[in-house]
Order: sequence, then C-alpha cells, then structure tokens
Amino acid sequence: LVDPPLERHVRELQALYEIGQALSSVHDLDSLLQLATERVVTLLDIQSASIILLDEDRDELVFKVADDSRVGHEQHLREFRFPANQGIAGWVIHEGRSQIVLDVDQDPRFYSKVDDHTGTKTRSIICAPLRTKDRTIGVLEAINKLQGVFTIEDVRLLEAFANQLALALENARLIQELRAARERLSEENRYLREAMAPVVQFNTIVGESP
Repeated sequence: LVDPPLERHVRELQALYEIGQALSSVHDLDSLLQLATERVVTLLDIQSASIILLDEDRDELVFKVADDSRVGHEQHLREFRFPANQGIAGWVIHEGRSQIVLDVDQDPRFYSKVDDHTGTKTRSIICAPLRTKDRTIGVLEAINKLQGVFTIEDVRLLEAFANQLALALENARLIQELRAARERLSEENRYLREAMAPVVQFNTIVGESP
C-alpha cells in the first residue's frame, strides 16, 4: 500500500519535473509566461495565476500575463501597472519572502485597485518571489483556491515552481537580448555594405578598363 501523502508528493514532484522540462524548452517570453500561468492553475487548482514583473527603471510592478476563465481578462492584466511599494506583491518584492493570505480583506497590504481595474474579486492569495542568482525580478501569484483553502503545501509548490520560472525567464531575457544584438549587428553590416558599394564598384571598373 502507498501512503496517500507520499503518493501525492510523488505526483507533485513528477508534475514539477514535467513543468521544468516544458519551461526550459520555451524561449519566447510571451509564450513562456502564458505556459507558466496555465501550469500553475492546473497544479494548484486555482481560479487564476499572475506573473508580475518588476520594472526597475520606473519602480513599478507590471502584470505581464494572467490565466482566467473570463474572456478579455488577460489583456486587462497585461496593461496594468502599479507602484512597486504597493500591495502584497510589493511587500514580497521588498522582503524577498513568500506570503499566504487566506482573507485579503483582512490584510492592510492588499492593493484593491487591481481588482477594481480587472473586475475580479480576490479572496485569497499566495505570492512567491521570482528570484534569480542576483536579484528578485518579480512575483508569481496564485489566486483563489477552488476547493478548500490554501495550505503550506501549496506555498511550497508555488515556491518550487517560481524557482524554475525565474531561471526560465532569465534565460529567455538573455536569449532575446542576444537576438536583438545580432539583429542590430546585421543591420549595421548591411548599412556598411551599402555605403561601400559605390567604392567597390568604382574600383572594379578602374581595374577592368583598358
């Protein structure tokens, strides 16, 4: 006989392994964010998940993508920004520690303008930091448990997922920066070739003329 908690733990480890394999194979940032939120929703059995990234230049938090059953909700979250020192997400960014809040109405840190903007109703939430080797780049949120309430096990699962996601996001960012640099170099080379073309043509004509 298999102990039910042990069996559940094995299933969770298998799920995290499969998620990690999937994340490591996706390098497009938008596709990666969408995949991550879909997997979090399934893994934790929640209403929605959000990835909120830190814009250090503007000192703001940005909803990059979210998974929700309502049509059009994702686009709202993509466009929403708020100060980096606001909300439970802001607290997690500053402190670098996860938070579980079973009733957001009782937590003074909760930033209700997000719900006002999206038309949703957040009841409970887990927020885990997205940490790379050097810094915290954002947070991963699990919103509204569908069955029962959030537990410490849910926090542990979200943190494990957040660790994998942070590495995947950093890799995707570096790959995008490398591609952008190569495109700039290619454009510069094209410009130089076009600028040198008259000179090359002139030398060829002189060299071939009697």
